Amino acid sequence: MSFNSWLYVYANPINLTDPSGMTPQGSLPPCSPMIMQAGIPCQPTTPPFTPPLPLPYCLPIVVNQGLPCIPLPCPSLPGAGGGTPAPGNGGGGGSQDPVLFGIDFTPEGAWTAIHKNNAMAGVAALGARFAAIPGIGGTAWSAFRNVFGITDTDKMKFEWNVLCENCRGDKDKNYTQAIMYEKCKNADGTQGFDDPHTVYEFRPPPKKAKPTSETLNCKPGGAYTHNSHWIEFATMSDDPVIGRNHAVHELGHAFNGRFSGNPVTGLYSAFGTDRSGLCPNENGVLKWQQNTADTQGEVWADTFLAWTFSCYTDSPTGRDLQPWMEDYMAGLITGG
Repeated sequence: MSFNSWLYVYANPINLTDPSGMTPQGSLPPCSPMIMQAGIPCQPTTPPFTPPLPLPYCLPIVVNQGLPCIPLPCPSLPGAGGGTPAPGNGGGGGSQDPVLFGIDFTPEGAWTAIHKNNAMAGVAALGARFAAIPGIGGTAWSAFRNVFGITDTDKMKFEWNVLCENCRGDKDKNYTQAIMYEKCKNADGTQGFDDPHTVYEFRPPPKKAKPTSETLNCKPGGAYTHNSHWIEFATMSDDPVIGRNHAVHELGHAFNGRFSGNPVTGLYSAFGTDRSGLCPNENGVLKWQQNTADTQGEVWADTFLAWTFSCYTDSPTGRDLQPWMEDYMAGLITGG
């Protein structure tokens, strides 16, 4: 067997020779499991190059753990910016994609592009404001989702309904929504949405409804926040700032619902219904104070708007209100 030239070259005469009879020369076979198990000399194979794993995207769970990450590949839209938004600034804090923020515009096709953009500018600005709070961080959309408890199966619904029953309110009458519901009925008992609307007196059958001398505005306008995840809009300004502020004002009501009404009572305990610290409206246009009613809920929603854009008056109340809101909002959201 020692004279077997085939075995001298480990049964590989094509790649190996053994002139001395001591050591094969040439290219050793690659180290396969079979060759290595047989104890045959072989050439180790170079392991394939494995590229390092890429950094994860900056999802909330990654950001909250302080891990390095890369921003999501979302387009930056006009009005994007970081930090605390200033009055008149879009303050988008990045993308304004409603899918990222968990906003469900419903029904399909009811929202115009202008109104949808105005609403998302407000959502993005508020998300950036949340993200600027120490202990929150992350992207504008992740902060917005975290604060409002939004998930892919429980989104924030922005409903457009020009026949929004709860969006009716005659400023001169100052009726509650329940009274408006009763007085805005047509003669056949259906709800009316006209201006002016004749108020009927409903009598027991078989008598028909009798028109009265009273008229009021039953045309829906503005919006109504049902709960922390549902806002119903009847109208919205085409003006980008007023429309944006309208969305933030309603989100202030939703925020109050999210925290079980504590924001309204907290602000009222500290400042009552004093509006002198809030940025004033301009030429009678509801720009920075979306609802001037001196109710606790409306004062809170407008103060929430002021906090979002740091828009306060340079007055004793304004100078006291600004730091109070900073501390209150941070403590409420982070539990500090």
